Amino acid sequence: MNGKLVATMLVVVLAAACGLVIGVVASGDGGPENAPKPASIVTVTGGATVKTEPDEATIRMGVNTEADTAEAALQENASKSDAVVQSLKDNGVAEEDIQTTDVRLDKRYRDRGTSKEKVTFVAISELTVLTRDLQEVGAIIDDAVSAGVNDVQGVEFGLSSQAEAKNRAMTEAIKGARGKAETMAAAAGAELGDVVRIDESAYDVQPYYDQAMRQEVFLGAESAAPSLAVSPGQVETRVEVRVVFELDAG
Repeated sequence: MNGKLVATMLVVVLAAACGLVIGVVASGDGGPENAPKPASIVTVTGGATVKTEPDEATIRMGVNTEADTAEAALQENASKSDAVVQSLKDNGVAEEDIQTTDVRLDKRYRDRGTSKEKVTFVAISELTVLTRDLQEVGAIIDDAVSAGVNDVQGVEFGLSSQAEAKNRAMTEAIKGARGKAETMAAAAGAELGDVVRIDESAYDVQPYYDQAMRQEVFLGAESAAPSLAVSPGQVETRVEVRVVFELDAG
């Protein structure tokens, strides 16, 4: 190989190598040793439960009728259900707050497989009733039973709007989280900085169920208790949060 050509190639290689080294050195100002240190943070959770007086009640009730034929059971059920709906309206329940949730026909056997076997039909219709007059819940149930209801499945007291209760619970939860973070920061010899992130980790509402008001009126019974006491209780709203704070050196 020509000597001049070899020398020229060596110069090019050396120049390229030097350029590469220079490039690395030049970029050294942004290397790991000069990178900004990650911020110190503390992550805490907070939770709060608030209790609120309910402003509405949901009543679940049913009409069960039994007869020897399906037609007779359905006809009797329809007649009694109409009377129940009218009694609800007479007690101030709006038509849009009365909802039929189930209608079905069941076959019932007695002494099945014997010479005394008897088959009857049971028609069942179920209603969900919403009222905002909590003081009238007892009267509504009493009159509905007199009109034909023979299965009151329970009463649920709740809130027409959850926003206010949720906001109160969330405010208390975040305050609790900040208190935890301040305690932890002080113990570590640091000061609590700005909020980095807030997440809602849980939200739950527990309506109040009045079990004492539950009435089971079996087929053939004339009426339920003559007067039902109303105990609305309180609705519990719980919120849990996860908050990330910066930590400043103390």
